[in-house]
Amino acid sequence: GKYISLGYHEQHDVKAIVDYLQSLRCYHPIGIWGRSMGAATALLYCNRYSSVTSDHPISCLILDSPFASIKQLSHELITSPQIKIPKRVSSSLGKFGLRLVRSSIKKRAKFDIFDLEPITVVQNCDVPALFIHAEDDTLINIQHSYDLYEKYGSPNKYFLKVAGVHSSLRPTNTFEE
Repeated sequence: GKYISLGYHEQHDVKAIVDYLQSLRCYHPIGIWGRSMGAATALLYCNRYSSVTSDHPISCLILDSPFASIKQLSHELITSPQIKIPKRVSSSLGKFGLRLVRSSIKKRAKFDIFDLEPITVVQNCDVPALFIHAEDDTLINIQHSYDLYEKYGSPNKYFLKVAGVHSSLRPTNTFEE
Protein backbone atom coordinates (compact mmCIF):
# COMPACT_ATOMS: atom_id res chain seq x y z
CA GLY A 1 0.00 0.00 0.00
CA LYS A 2 0.86 3.64 0.00
CA TYR A 3 1.51 3.77 3.75
CA ILE A 4 3.31 1.54 6.23
CA SER A 5 0.76 0.75 8.91
CA LEU A 6 2.99 -1.07 11.44
CA GLY A 7 1.00 -4.27 10.99
CA TYR A 8 -2.59 -3.10 10.65
CA HIS A 9 -2.87 -3.48 6.86
CA GLU A 10 0.14 -5.79 6.53
CA GLN A 11 -1.73 -8.58 8.34
CA HIS A 12 -3.95 -8.80 5.24
CA ASP A 13 -0.84 -9.07 3.05
CA VAL A 14 0.25 -12.05 5.13
CA LYS A 15 -3.19 -13.60 4.61
CA ALA A 16 -2.89 -13.13 0.84
CA ILE A 17 0.49 -14.88 0.86
CA VAL A 18 -0.78 -17.75 3.00
CA ASP A 19 -3.87 -18.12 0.80
CA TYR A 20 -1.67 -18.21 -2.30
CA LEU A 21 0.60 -20.87 -0.81
CA GLN A 22 -2.45 -22.93 0.12
CA SER A 23 -3.82 -22.61 -3.42
CA LEU A 24 -0.67 -24.30 -4.75
CA ARG A 25 -1.62 -27.44 -2.82
CA CYS A 26 2.04 -28.38 -2.57
CA TYR A 27 3.12 -26.32 0.38
CA HIS A 28 4.49 -27.56 3.67
CA PRO A 29 3.39 -26.18 7.03
CA ILE A 30 4.11 -22.48 7.13
CA GLY A 31 6.13 -20.67 9.77
CA ILE A 32 6.06 -16.89 10.02
CA TRP A 33 9.11 -14.97 11.17
CA GLY A 34 8.39 -11.35 11.87
CA ARG A 35 10.86 -8.82 13.16
CA SER A 36 9.82 -5.62 14.91
CA MET A 37 6.66 -4.42 13.13
CA GLY A 38 6.69 -7.74 11.26
CA ALA A 39 6.37 -9.56 14.57
CA ALA A 40 3.41 -7.37 15.50
CA THR A 41 1.97 -8.11 12.05
CA ALA A 42 2.34 -11.86 12.66
CA LEU A 43 0.47 -11.56 15.98
CA LEU A 44 -2.32 -9.49 14.42
CA TYR A 45 -2.59 -12.01 11.56
CA CYS A 46 -2.64 -14.96 13.95
CA ASN A 47 -5.40 -13.37 16.00
CA ARG A 48 -7.55 -12.48 13.02
CA TYR A 49 -7.10 -15.45 10.72
CA SER A 50 -5.50 -18.48 12.30
CA SER A 51 -8.28 -19.20 14.76
CA VAL A 52 -10.97 -18.95 12.08
CA THR A 53 -10.51 -22.64 11.24
CA SER A 54 -8.85 -25.42 13.12
CA ASP A 55 -6.86 -26.45 10.06
CA HIS A 56 -4.93 -23.23 9.55
CA PRO A 57 -1.56 -23.80 7.90
CA ILE A 58 0.58 -21.77 10.31
CA SER A 59 2.76 -24.18 12.27
CA CYS A 60 4.77 -21.65 14.29
CA LEU A 61 5.66 -18.03 14.79
CA ILE A 62 9.07 -16.51 15.37
CA LEU A 63 8.48 -13.13 16.97
CA ASP A 64 11.67 -11.10 16.95
CA SER A 65 11.51 -7.80 18.88
CA PRO A 66 7.75 -7.19 18.75
CA PHE A 67 6.05 -4.19 20.27
CA ALA A 68 3.17 -4.90 22.64
CA SER A 69 1.41 -1.54 22.36
CA ILE A 70 1.93 1.38 19.98
CA LYS A 71 0.74 3.79 22.69
CA GLN A 72 3.26 2.40 25.16
CA LEU A 73 6.04 2.38 22.58
CA SER A 74 5.30 5.98 21.55
CA HIS A 75 5.45 7.10 25.16
CA GLU A 76 8.73 5.27 25.73
CA LEU A 77 10.31 6.77 22.62
CA ILE A 78 9.28 10.36 23.37
CA THR A 79 10.53 10.11 26.96
CA SER A 80 13.72 8.18 26.19
CA PRO A 81 17.06 9.70 27.22
CA GLN A 82 18.25 9.55 23.60
CA ILE A 83 15.62 12.11 22.54
CA LYS A 84 16.59 14.64 25.25
CA ILE A 85 13.27 16.43 25.64
CA PRO A 86 12.56 17.91 29.09
CA LYS A 87 10.15 15.68 31.03
CA ARG A 88 7.38 18.27 31.43
CA VAL A 89 7.52 19.01 27.68
CA SER A 90 7.71 15.37 26.59
CA SER A 91 4.65 14.43 28.65
CA SER A 92 2.44 17.07 27.02
CA LEU A 93 4.05 16.65 23.61
CA GLY A 94 3.56 12.90 23.74
CA LYS A 95 -0.17 13.05 24.48
CA PHE A 96 -0.92 15.92 22.11
CA GLY A 97 1.44 14.70 19.41
CA LEU A 98 0.01 11.18 19.43
CA ARG A 99 -3.55 12.51 19.10
CA LEU A 100 -2.45 14.69 16.20
CA VAL A 101 -0.64 11.82 14.49
CA ARG A 102 -3.60 9.52 15.12
CA SER A 103 -5.99 11.95 13.47
CA SER A 104 -3.73 12.36 10.45
CA ILE A 105 -3.25 8.61 10.04
CA LYS A 106 -7.00 7.99 10.26
CA LYS A 107 -7.57 10.43 7.40
CA ARG A 108 -4.70 9.37 5.17
CA ALA A 109 -4.10 5.69 5.83
CA LYS A 110 -7.62 4.72 6.91
CA PHE A 111 -6.81 2.98 10.19
CA ASP A 112 -6.56 3.86 13.86
CA ILE A 113 -3.08 3.52 15.36
CA PHE A 114 -4.75 2.81 18.70
CA ASP A 115 -5.76 -0.54 17.18
CA LEU A 116 -2.07 -1.52 17.10
CA GLU A 117 -2.15 -3.28 20.44
CA PRO A 118 -0.87 -6.85 20.00
CA ILE A 119 -0.97 -7.23 23.79
CA THR A 120 -4.78 -7.25 23.63
CA VAL A 121 -4.99 -10.16 21.16
CA VAL A 122 -1.93 -12.29 21.87
CA GLN A 123 -3.89 -14.66 24.11
CA ASN A 124 -5.83 -15.76 20.98
CA CYS A 125 -2.71 -17.06 19.24
CA ASP A 126 -2.47 -20.80 19.69
CA VAL A 127 0.47 -21.95 17.55
CA PRO A 128 3.93 -22.58 19.01
CA ALA A 129 6.04 -19.43 19.20
CA LEU A 130 9.61 -18.39 19.76
CA PHE A 131 10.07 -14.88 21.12
CA ILE A 132 13.49 -13.32 20.46
CA HIS A 133 14.69 -9.97 21.75
CA ALA A 134 18.07 -8.26 21.96
CA GLU A 135 18.99 -7.39 25.52
CA ASP A 136 20.29 -3.90 24.63
CA ASP A 137 17.42 -2.92 22.32
CA THR A 138 16.79 0.82 22.84
CA LEU A 139 14.09 1.11 20.17
CA ILE A 140 11.66 -1.49 21.55
CA ASN A 141 12.30 -2.33 25.17
CA ILE A 142 12.65 -6.04 25.88
CA GLN A 143 9.73 -5.73 28.35
CA HIS A 144 7.38 -5.64 25.34
CA SER A 145 8.44 -9.19 24.44
CA TYR A 146 8.25 -10.35 28.05
CA ASP A 147 4.70 -8.98 28.35
CA LEU A 148 3.60 -10.61 25.09
CA TYR A 149 5.24 -13.89 26.06
CA GLU A 150 3.41 -13.95 29.39
CA LYS A 151 0.00 -13.50 27.74
CA TYR A 152 0.66 -15.66 24.67
CA GLY A 153 -2.13 -18.21 24.13
CA SER A 154 -0.12 -21.36 23.45
CA PRO A 155 1.69 -23.32 26.15
CA ASN A 156 4.31 -24.09 23.47
CA LYS A 157 6.25 -20.86 23.74
CA TYR A 158 9.90 -20.09 24.21
CA PHE A 159 11.88 -16.96 24.98
CA LEU A 160 15.38 -16.28 23.73
CA LYS A 161 17.32 -13.20 24.83
CA VAL A 162 20.22 -12.43 22.49
CA ALA A 163 23.13 -10.02 22.61
CA GLY A 164 22.90 -6.81 20.63
CA VAL A 165 20.50 -4.01 19.81
CA HIS A 166 17.29 -3.78 17.79
CA SER A 167 18.92 -3.93 14.38
CA SER A 168 21.74 -6.34 15.24
CA LEU A 169 22.20 -9.48 13.23
CA ARG A 170 21.02 -12.43 15.24
CA PRO A 171 23.75 -14.89 16.27
CA THR A 172 24.22 -17.73 13.80
CA ASN A 173 23.66 -20.26 16.59
CA THR A 174 20.25 -18.79 17.52
CA PHE A 175 18.38 -21.96 16.56
CA GLU A 176 20.89 -24.58 17.62
CA GLU A 177 19.54 -24.85 21.16
